[in-house]
Amino acid sequence: MKKNAGFTLVELMIVVAIIAIIAAIAIPSLARARINANEASAQSNLKALCGAEVAYNSAHNSYAAAWGDLTTDPSGGPAALADPLWVDGRQLSGYTFTGVLTVGGFTFTAAPITANSTGVRTFSINETGFITAT
Repeated sequence: MKKNAGFTLVELMIVVAIIAIIAAIAIPSLARARINANEASAQSNLKALCGAEVAYNSAHNSYAAAWGDLTTDPSGGPAALADPLWVDGRQLSGYTFTGVLTVGGFTFTAAPITANSTGVRTFSINETGFITAT
């Protein structure tokens, strides 16, 4: 007699059910991890923008009044921000970055592009250097 080797339908269904249970447990954790990474990236970028404003202020005795002043130094010196793509409304890592720039101060804000998907909290930083979250 010839013996048939292989899996039965019941065995395959059990394996599929186990995989579905594991996926149901893991997928929400992965989504939350991505949100946490986006929020950490937004905070890091806000610190870089604040650092650029502080560097500009120490070189010019006033804060930059326009985004272009941060990416190209009007006096011909090195730019405070090395990345020339920083503009008002730039989207990066699930967040939109905006800024209110005046000679007397600044406020940068990072808001999630899609709330509860790319980020949960909105962050802002000003000349004090402290990041606030809402």
